[in-house]
Amino acid sequence: MIERSAFVAESIRRYGDDELLAGQRWNAVRRLLSDGDMNGFSGTGENTGPENRVLAAWLLTPREDFLLPEMRQSAYLPNALPLGHGQTISAPYMVTRMTSALNPSPSHAVLEIGTGSGYQAAMLSVLSSDVRTIETVPFLASKARQILSDLGTKRPWLDRIRVRLGNGYDGWSDGAPYDRIVVTCAIDHIPPALLEQLAPGGILILPLGPSRIQALMAIRRRIEGESAPPGRRWTPLDGIPGVGKFDISDVYGDGTRVRFVPFVY
Repeated sequence: MIERSAFVAESIRRYGDDELLAGQRWNAVRRLLSDGDMNGFSGTGENTGPENRVLAAWLLTPREDFLLPEMRQSAYLPNALPLGHGQTISAPYMVTRMTSALNPSPSHAVLEIGTGSGYQAAMLSVLSSDVRTIETVPFLASKARQILSDLGTKRPWLDRIRVRLGNGYDGWSDGAPYDRIVVTCAIDHIPPALLEQLAPGGILILPLGPSRIQALMAIRRRIEGESAPPGRRWTPLDGIPGVGKFDISDVYGDGTRVRFVPFVY
């Protein structure tokens, strides 16, 4: 994590990574760090500095292996790339921003809505031992399982990821409650099932808004006894009767808008 040449050599020796692409992965992370895309979003609503754990998750996850073959050489360009079936793999800055905002600990149960290629789940599995992910497109779910299985021979933490074909709108009740939930597709409202499956003190990250322009939002479920938001950047989330009390905050905190493929359910 300190020297480029050492990282590239170790990636080749330990994981059989491509030398050129491992070098590009290293170069890309310097850009992500300088742009602030590894700044976390703490439970108190304050921005935190770059996390070494998220940096490690990025370096340990070969983005190129989650892409269509013809897209491999474009893996570390700063933009989203097509996966087919109308879906995309999010741009590097967005994957690291969302991962940093979630900042799961090893003991956290994590749920992802929108598996896509499996790349976001793969990064999260470096940080948490319990990662579940739901995909509605059969081909993508099957392909993600295969990619994760293939990479898991040398990256055994990937074997912990559970992939389900299904309707992400309903969440995954069998593993609830979740300490962290992330929705990787645009949605114009908050699915009630995801709020119900969020643990007290848990955080949900999602791109919220109409059409293809959203705000990246964090939603936190209050712990029993809390009567107010946990920090100055949170505001009460109204209109959620019978589920619990929640607060909401803009992850960027400056009105930044993002673009995601629309949620399908």
